[in-house]
Amino acid sequence: MNDIKVLQKRIEELEKIINSSAFVRDKEFMDAMYEKAVELVKKYEKSSIIFLQTKLMIDFERAKNLMERLKNENII
Repeated sequence: MNDIKVLQKRIEELEKIINSSAFVRDKEFMDAMYEKAVELVKKYEKSSIIFLQTKLMIDFERAKNLMERLKNENII
């Protein structure tokens, strides 16, 4: 029973994080970066994590996430 309360508390904490303005701003930023990434990939007919890092001036993790999204949405 105690484990359930701990899990419920953790779920509430995560929901607060997801609904926080910082999380929303990051999602909006990543959506904007995704649109730019699509344009770059189509324009240069080239895609890699390093390419996106350089062109968008973002960190490795964000570039990696963009590459995964581009693959998942069949852009590359």
